[in-house]
Amino acid sequence: MKQISKVTHPVRTALKAAVIHVLSAIKRHNLGQSFTHLKPHQAKDAFLLLNQLGFHYQSVGDNTYILYAPKGIQAQDLQALEWATDCHWVLAEKSSFLEKQTEELTPTLPFKPLFQKALQLKASDIFINLSQPNATLQFRCQRTLTEPKPLEFKQGLTYIRSLLAISNLTPNESVNQQEGHCHYTNNNQSYFCRVSYLSTADSQTINLRLFNPSLFSFDLHRLALPSELLQLLTQSLPQWRNGMILISGTTGSGKTTTLYALGQFLSRQGKQVISVEDPIEAIQDDWVQTEIKESIGYTFDEALKCILRQDPDVVMVGEVRDKQSAQAAFHASLAGYLVIATLHVNHLGLTATRCQELGIDLGEFKNSVRLQIHQTWDPNTPEQQPTFEWELTSTD
Repeated sequence: MKQISKVTHPVRTALKAAVIHVLSAIKRHNLGQSFTHLKPHQAKDAFLLLNQLGFHYQSVGDNTYILYAPKGIQAQDLQALEWATDCHWVLAEKSSFLEKQTEELTPTLPFKPLFQKALQLKASDIFINLSQPNATLQFRCQRTLTEPKPLEFKQGLTYIRSLLAISNLTPNESVNQQEGHCHYTNNNQSYFCRVSYLSTADSQTINLRLFNPSLFSFDLHRLALPSELLQLLTQSLPQWRNGMILISGTTGSGKTTTLYALGQFLSRQGKQVISVEDPIEAIQDDWVQTEIKESIGYTFDEALKCILRQDPDVVMVGEVRDKQSAQAAFHASLAGYLVIATLHVNHLGLTATRCQELGIDLGEFKNSVRLQIHQTWDPNTPEQQPTFEWELTSTD
């Protein structure tokens, strides 16, 4: 089932220019008018438009989809959607979607023991590895992997296929790499799970990163930031109109936590913040989140173009990981937007070098980056907080 990040206002979540032209129709939830700008059978654009409007839908086979729509949508409104997608659509109330979500997260799921064990161990990650005829299970606890536990190969395969299915991914070994997310509820606590799947010629592996938003705070004042850096961020950052802030560190050092804390802070300062993520790490209400979906043509470059048409105050990039994302992020910064992004490097001094490896000219780097923050995880610090280094490169 497709699940789109929570949206609160159609103007802020319509990320394609085509949506803007039919904004009045969107406000009235008139799907018929929303799809009249599409040419016949432009299925990819139609599904993309549904995603960006925050609608939920589910394939039930035989070229048929269920649309879980808010009140006000009529069956006749689906005619244009059927015309654009060349598929049959059935209308269901949005409450049915919520009930369906609840059903999918019941304790009857085959991988419930995995989650229960992870919660018992206070693990941050679950790893399942398959290499026929062997299968193993591991957990990451306090950044340390447990010893591999043997599984029956069939059981491991069932775990992987089930997790892919509820994460809206393809249970198909021929698809080499996929990323998505799912939710799990235990004792009225909701857990957000980032799912990463990788397959090779003779093996498969899946990683689940567990996150409980209710137990975590994206508050700048609770990140153990150096006092000078905290003062800079809380007093000067709201005045910045352009440039780039790069948050660097190794895996698990808390880069996304710092990114989200900055997003929450700036949003509550009255800034319009839009993030592009691959995938979304945790659903947030304070800003608009959009997720890369290359399978339908919604690439990183396309997402940035659409976001900039919304004239945001702040653009957040979940991770600069390749040349495409690096070029798009730096171009947005040079175009006059404030960009906050994360980058995977081992040391503060390697940030510029890593950006050059991703195709960013050193001059472009110096003209864009205003602040570098580097995080290192130190399990020996009180409350196991990351340690921070930072460098202010521009005060303009």
